[in-house]
Amino acid sequence: MKKFIAIISASILMISSASAFSETPTSEQTNKWRKDAALEKPYALHNIGLMYYKGDVVKLDYEESVKWFRMAAVQGDADSQDNMGDAYSNGRGVKQDYVEAARWYRLSAEGGYSRGQNNLGNAYFDGKGVPLNYEEALKWYRLAAAQGLEMSQYKLGTIYSEGRGVVRNMATAMRWFHKACDNGDPRGCVEYQKLKESGY
Repeated sequence: MKKFIAIISASILMISSASAFSETPTSEQTNKWRKDAALEKPYALHNIGLMYYKGDVVKLDYEESVKWFRMAAVQGDADSQDNMGDAYSNGRGVKQDYVEAARWYRLSAEGGYSRGQNNLGNAYFDGKGVPLNYEEALKWYRLAAAQGLEMSQYKLGTIYSEGRGVVRNMATAMRWFHKACDNGDPRGCVEYQKLKESGY
């Protein structure tokens, strides 16, 4: 059990310290991004948005981050579209608006971005910005989970363990929790262990 707790603690630390940049961007990187952003290259617009969102190299400024994310998002950058969804969902840099959040998440999800798919699944699961619809939530969670996104795998485990929109199936729930755990979601590890100890 001590070994299991140590694994969980390490997983939580790994997830909570994860960021879009592996380290603070260098001035050389930021200068290149600014030059490429002047050419309206989506990756550069997105990275500058991230700098303002995280307060890396520049002062944290959600409104400024939204400005840069929007420029990349309208060019079809699915990661930036997902970030726009987050901005509207959380009211960071813009007025909170779940309908607008769901609209951006849908663009991201339809572009094949796993986090956008997961977040659109969350919108349907919670009925935020779209009508509550477990079937739609499942559809988007499955697409993201198939790409290996641990948070969607965890959510599928939860759905099957609680029987939300599906027939309750603890074996399937356990399988999804196990996948989530393998991919670094500590909640998946906890739920998998609980089911295992309960004899599933």
